[in-house]
Amino acid sequence: MQLLIEAIGFGIAAGAVIALGAVGFSLQFGISSILNITYGSLMTLAAYIGLFLIDLGVNPWVTLAIAGVVVGIVSVAFHRWLLAPLARRGTRPFAIVIVTVSAGVILQYVILAVAGPETQSYGDQGGQTFHFLGTTLGASQVAIVGLAVVLMLALHLLLTQTTLGRAMRATSSNRILAQSCGIDTDRMSDVAWLLSGWLCGATGVALAITTAAGPSSVIPKAQPQFFPGWLAGPLGGLGPRVSIGVLEALIVAICVCYAVTLRYAAAISSRRLWSAIILAHLAALLAPPLFSGDVFGYIGFARLDVLHGLSPYRFTASAAPHDAIYHLSGWTNLTTPYGPLFTLLTDALVPFGIAGGVWALKSIAALTSLATVVLIWRVAPRMGRPRRASIA
Repeated sequence: MQLLIEAIGFGIAAGAVIALGAVGFSLQFGISSILNITYGSLMTLAAYIGLFLIDLGVNPWVTLAIAGVVVGIVSVAFHRWLLAPLARRGTRPFAIVIVTVSAGVILQYVILAVAGPETQSYGDQGGQTFHFLGTTLGASQVAIVGLAVVLMLALHLLLTQTTLGRAMRATSSNRILAQSCGIDTDRMSDVAWLLSGWLCGATGVALAITTAAGPSSVIPKAQPQFFPGWLAGPLGGLGPRVSIGVLEALIVAICVCYAVTLRYAAAISSRRLWSAIILAHLAALLAPPLFSGDVFGYIGFARLDVLHGLSPYRFTASAAPHDAIYHLSGWTNLTTPYGPLFTLLTDALVPFGIAGGVWALKSIAALTSLATVVLIWRVAPRMGRPRRASIA
């Protein structure tokens, strides 16, 4: 019960951060009908802008506002100079999504090239702790919950009680009709992307403040020689060693090949398509981790709870440095960011040991992914979508 109470408290704090980002994302999509996958990369950009400013001695909350403004301006420029021209030319929505995916990948690797692959931290920004009904929250988490409530209320009032908000809603509902009523729809789009960009930037900094430190997307320890031999699997050592630059080029090439596959999915036979999907899942299951050691974090939090009797919502891996998982985990200074259901699932895997738990999680991920593909295959015709294009 105590674990559930702590998980609820954590969920409120984490949900506030997610809500900030979700509101901005939905505002972008509502005004322009563009699914902007670059949104997450812009959050990462904001987090690193915040790190730069905090290192200069700027207050974290001032940093949040500044990073939001910078990302807001970048978002407006990204929409006005790249996405909007594509939409005006009649580019299909899916093609625009591919553009945003590519832009996000490019931005992530630019950040990686400039900031480096090392784990970065804002330091301890938690401040005073508050205890309420069995849960513990830091001052920064309480402040972010309050900030999320205030910002969402302010956005609601803007959209419902002001002339600007009504113009934005009219643009979202019917752009052509809004233009005929004298509304400058391009200006409304700029305002919406500026606001959503600010929320995106604020979310990136808020997430970094509440987590204090975390693993980067590509960490030096996440190399084949870092992982224990039992995790190499049957595919370990088959491929040549490549540099980060070559790996980046390969990822871009994979994205291009995938885009071509999606474009011509209807011409691929169902048997070949399913064979490719199953082989891709097998490769992902049997291959060693490439970019992240997150799976060790999952097992580490579970062992902290089951073997050491320490709540992963209150204690970090550093509380049990003698545990065999400790030297494999990159999250030694973080409490768990996961909800109670996932925590209970990983707790059940602890008796299998570290190796058994990791392979069990990999197997569960592969099976659930395949089940999702099967579900899409069955549901697609009912939604009037071609099956092969849908599962591709």
